Amino acid sequence: MKMPDKDIPAILAALVIAVIPYWVRLPIWITLWCLFFWGYAFQTTCRNRQMPKPWLRQTLIPLGLLGVLFSYDWALAGDTFVGMLAIMVSLKPLEIRTYRDKMITVFLSYAVILTHLLFDNSFFTALHMLVSVCITTAVLIHINHTIAGVSANLKLSARIMIQAFPLTIALFILFPRIQGHFWGVFNPAAERTGFSERLSPGDISSLAQDNAIAFRVDFHGDIPAPDHLYWRGIVFWYFTGQSWERGNRAPTRQAYFPGTETVQYTISLEPHHKRWWFALDLPEFAPRQVRLLDDFTLTSWRRVTVRTVYTLRSHRTYHTGPLRYWEAAALELPPQGNPRARALAQDWRRQNREPEAIVANALSFLKENGFSYTLRPTPLEGDSIDDFLFRTRNGYCEHFASAFAFLMRAAQIPARIVGGYLGGERNPFGNYLIVRQSDAHAWVEVWLPKTGWTRIDPTSVIAPARVQQGSAAALPPAERPIYLSSQYLAALYRYWKPVQFAWDRANIGWNLLVIGYSRSQQRELLTSGDLMGAPIKRILIGLLILSAAIAMGVWVFFRGLRKSGPLQTDRVQRAYEVFCQKLARTIRPRRPAQGPIDYARQVAGQRADLAERVAEITGLYVRLRYGRGGNERDEKRLQTLVKGFKPDKIYRTNHPN
Repeated sequence: MKMPDKDIPAILAALVIAVIPYWVRLPIWITLWCLFFWGYAFQTTCRNRQMPKPWLRQTLIPLGLLGVLFSYDWALAGDTFVGMLAIMVSLKPLEIRTYRDKMITVFLSYAVILTHLLFDNSFFTALHMLVSVCITTAVLIHINHTIAGVSANLKLSARIMIQAFPLTIALFILFPRIQGHFWGVFNPAAERTGFSERLSPGDISSLAQDNAIAFRVDFHGDIPAPDHLYWRGIVFWYFTGQSWERGNRAPTRQAYFPGTETVQYTISLEPHHKRWWFALDLPEFAPRQVRLLDDFTLTSWRRVTVRTVYTLRSHRTYHTGPLRYWEAAALELPPQGNPRARALAQDWRRQNREPEAIVANALSFLKENGFSYTLRPTPLEGDSIDDFLFRTRNGYCEHFASAFAFLMRAAQIPARIVGGYLGGERNPFGNYLIVRQSDAHAWVEVWLPKTGWTRIDPTSVIAPARVQQGSAAALPPAERPIYLSSQYLAALYRYWKPVQFAWDRANIGWNLLVIGYSRSQQRELLTSGDLMGAPIKRILIGLLILSAAIAMGVWVFFRGLRKSGPLQTDRVQRAYEVFCQKLARTIRPRRPAQGPIDYARQVAGQRADLAERVAEITGLYVRLRYGRGGNERDEKRLQTLVKGFKPDKIYRTNHPN
């Protein structure tokens, strides 16, 4: 009876571990597909049954690939190819027959591990790849050295990786850097986050439910108060009647911008695949390769497809100067629509010519007429501004900003909407701010003769907590995240939060030291002898000491293992030499370069009557000598077998004449 193939469960384990990060990226049906066919392959192997016929596999492959294309709307994007790879990897174990099939499947596991870098190069991905490569390599060793145990293969795999660590560091520092993301492939998920060039009701409220990180900010000094943390990103100039658009009228700013109360900071911007960068009001200058427009927004020539780090200085108090000719767009409104809002604004204008008084009238109107802050606003109908101001009266920041800007323009006060982020969460482990998509915000700037463009946040009148404590605190209790609404989950969240902060800090360190190691830093290192302020001589000495320490640690570790667990090999070797001497009396002696398994095959070919005992002795010897899978009982068993092994007597017993 054929024995079950013990390699297949190990190969399946390596595949499952390699594919784990896919679970959050792929549709659920692909995950279930993979688990079902891997489970089927496992059960079939354990019960020693036949794998499916080739026609069934050849039918499943196109079905699975068509399912992937259908799931991704027939688009050949990165996620589509990952889904196809998962389908092929799920079916490959069903056709394992030979040693070659096993090797191909293991190398497929390596390919799966490598594809994770196409989408994510975070610290977690690096840790997962490290573990997954170690396990896959252990499986590779197991396939080629079946006698050794699981723990021995894992230790050998870990040993190989540890020994390669110093060389890896040297290659990382000295090998020419490839600028940009791995293979230049971007993360398509990032395209689904962040601002677009059009602002419509519901755009920012959908962002408010996304907890993804937009950027991190490290201040060169104290972190400003929350009501100063308005992160400027994009200015919307044109109102179409239903939405606000950015347009391309703002020219590049030519003059140096004066101001007072400066604050300097460094932003680590996550890729969002748009051209604008974010800055605290109002940026004094633009970083390299970026334009500072006359509406004080920053825009780059290329889309932000990789994490970008830049330093800025902004002013807290300023006067932006007189209204320029192209800024007349800040008074434009569609000729028709929203008659009640127009009449209200014109009434304010007739009552008081001072623009500051009109602004105060508008804020009082919002404060005193039952407006509410919610992520679930009543859908607007017809003239959206009138419907919001006089019927629904509930909404998110884009509703208030849109209505307020309309009222100001109707009252002949230049107004524009600014989209960006408000606030941020301080990480106590690094004393920097984490700004998330849920901090997305929109506010209004009006031009006043005394101060120039002046920030007015109508949302702060309706929900003051939005400015001081963030959007979640400003929402009604029923709309807050469940971890804030539930007493027990809130307590658990308080314990989880420090872990989340510590993990983010570890990611920052990873990004700065590894991901952020750029071509320019490498050039600076090789030319000036400094790396991040540290002399290269000190770094190389540190690497040398680290390598020596690792080598010493590895030696001590495995020496301890050899003493405590596996057996001393001298007695095993002596027993095997006695065994070979006994065999040499009856058949051709073992050649010096001949391996024990090969020698056992030779003996079996010449003396079939000895094959079983020779195989048993050879298997024990290989396990004790190379596999580290034996114990004292195996050693005694080997010595007993060798002692009782008498090939001449066996021959005479089998051939009495």
